[in-house]
This record gives sequence, C-alpha cells and structure tokens, in this order.
Amino acid sequence: MSPTRFFRMLLLRWHRRVGVVLLVFIVMLVVTGIAINHSTGWGFDKTFVQQNWLLNYYGIAAPELRSYRDHDNWLTQSDVKLYLNKTDIGRCDGKLLGAVKHNNLWFVLCEGRLQLLNHYGARLDDVSETLGLPKGATAIGATSDAVYVRAKAAIIQFDPDLLSFTEVDGDSSDIRWARPADAPDTLRQYWHSAHRGKGVSWERVLLDLHSGRLFGPVGVIVTDIAAVFLLLLALSGVWVWITKPGRWRN
Repeated sequence: MSPTRFFRMLLLRWHRRVGVVLLVFIVMLVVTGIAINHSTGWGFDKTFVQQNWLLNYYGIAAPELRSYRDHDNWLTQSDVKLYLNKTDIGRCDGKLLGAVKHNNLWFVLCEGRLQLLNHYGARLDDVSETLGLPKGATAIGATSDAVYVRAKAAIIQFDPDLLSFTEVDGDSSDIRWARPADAPDTLRQYWHSAHRGKGVSWERVLLDLHSGRLFGPVGVIVTDIAAVFLLLLALSGVWVWITKPGRWRN
C-alpha cells in the first residue's frame, strides 16, 4: 500500500470519528448562529431571561427581602432600596431593623438612621446618630401613644415633633416591637424583578452559548479547540476527495 493511500485511509477513519464527536457542537453552532442572525426580527434582543437559575448563573441573584406590615401595606428593603408596596420610596444603606406605622406616619429604622415617612412613603425627616438617634439602636416599636427605639439595654421614646429622644423607665410590655413578616408572593416577585431590572437578554445568552463564554474560560477554550477541529475536518475532507483513486482520470 502506497504512503498516500495509507494516509488517506487513516484520514477517512479519523474523519468519521471526529465528525461524530463534533456533531453536537456543530448543531449548537448552527442553531445559535441562525438565532443570532435573526435576533432582532425574532425579538431575542428585547426578551429578557426570567429563569432564576440562569439569572443566578449570571450573578444576578435575587435580593434578600426584609418586610414589615401594616394591614395591607408592606414596607420592604430589597438590597439597599426601600419599597412601600410597589412604590420605590428611597434607600436604606444599612440593614432595615424595623418599621412601624403610628398616627398615619411610617417610622423606619435602618442601621444608624431613623426615617420618617408619610402615608404614601414620602420622606419627611431623617435622623442619623449625629443628629440624636441613640447609637446602637436595634429595634423600633410603638404603643397607641408613642414610638420607641431600643438601644442596648435602654428603651427610648421618640418625639417626632421635636425630633428628640428620651430614655424611659418602668413597664415596657405594652410596646409592640416591629417584627419582619413574609410578604405575598406577588409583591416578592415584583421586588425581585425590580432589583434585577431587565437583567440579561436572550440575545446575550445566545451569543455567550455560541462563543462558549456561557461556560466560562474553559468553555471558550473548548470552543476554540472544536473550531480548529472543524477546520481540520474540512481540510481533510477536501484532501480525501481530491486523492480518491481515479478522481482525475478522463
């Protein structure tokens, strides 16, 4: 057997094997390539991922929610944003420690800051530790007559008219301290969507899948290697076709 014929038979054998191995990769490239070419017409550039597992994979995790309830109204911290039901009412840079409704006003205690909001969530006052909020305030509560904060071992009454704090003695068992609660699923889904924004478009997912970036640096390397093998597959196919015995006989 001549060297050319031997080499041709060897290429034929490996050509088939490599082709089978690359089949899935070829199908993925073809499907994603066509989808990317038509992404505008098919709306992939304006359709956004809603699947939690895929958003988490892209690092857009759902925020931790901390909610407080007054009848049918929910005041919630989502990441650093504050919401009154579905209305964005500002931010709480530290942890939301509590929120109570008293005399038609919201009293919202964040780490190192007490915010006063009206019934609709508009900010009326903002009291930080430098403006008098007791250091280390950890909880907020209310009775029918007043609003209180707990700081270390002390119970302190807050006067919203004077923005002053007065430590109180005696029985504090009638104070209703704010406790977090689980908001309805419809609101939770809204806050999650608001935090993630539009997130990731399906066009971006298709591009990342097509290039291998969806699977990180390893995916890019594997895609590059597969592309090289595709090139070799094409070149070897042409060579096998050219060197077929009798190909150039008249």
